[in-house]
Amino acid sequence: MTYTLKEKQTYKKMGVTVFLYEHNKTKAQVAYVKNDDHNKTFGIGFKTPPTNSKGMAHIMEHSVLNGSKKYRTREPFMDMASSSLQTFLNAMTYPDKTVYPVSSENDKDFFNLTDVYLDAVFNPQVINKKEILDQEGWHYVMEDGKITGISGVVYNEMKGALTDPDELVYDDFISYLYKNSPYQYESGGDPAEIYKLSFDEFKKFYKNHYHPSNAYIYFYGDLDID
Repeated sequence: MTYTLKEKQTYKKMGVTVFLYEHNKTKAQVAYVKNDDHNKTFGIGFKTPPTNSKGMAHIMEHSVLNGSKKYRTREPFMDMASSSLQTFLNAMTYPDKTVYPVSSENDKDFFNLTDVYLDAVFNPQVINKKEILDQEGWHYVMEDGKITGISGVVYNEMKGALTDPDELVYDDFISYLYKNSPYQYESGGDPAEIYKLSFDEFKKFYKNHYHPSNAYIYFYGDLDID
């Protein structure tokens, strides 16, 4: 068998039965919450605790959704958002993990979305295309052969987010309270550090974190788990 059922629990008051599987070869954990909800959900998450404030986890979250081995369009995420029957579609970076959840009430659409996300995280084009990092992370702005500034999707997003005084005070508290731990860093990325991120460092981060043994996979709803 490819997967081994490790645990099964039924919660009658909630109307669900929960199955915990383990992939025999990679040790990936797969949880399935079975119930009669037609709004099926899939999610895959990776442990991505930061070791600095260069925003690698956040930039990777954006970057893997810019084309993969099987889905080679420039922005599969935007293609799905506009053409799918999805009821939820997103990706989020937390202080210690990155998650990719999707939902749909249509079976074919649901499994298509799941396939797109799995190929995105395990076969992304960004590993071979530095221009995706340049676009989603950071790049120099040039005029007449001179550097006039820095730009990039995550760089600009975090530049805006970290202008909030409350956010700055909160980050300072957290960095002192959790000193010498992953939580002392800004997982979203600090613009003062983001521009120091190299492509080699970025690829190493992917190889260290985006593999099945570091993943937790989640299914929910009335679906064919096989």
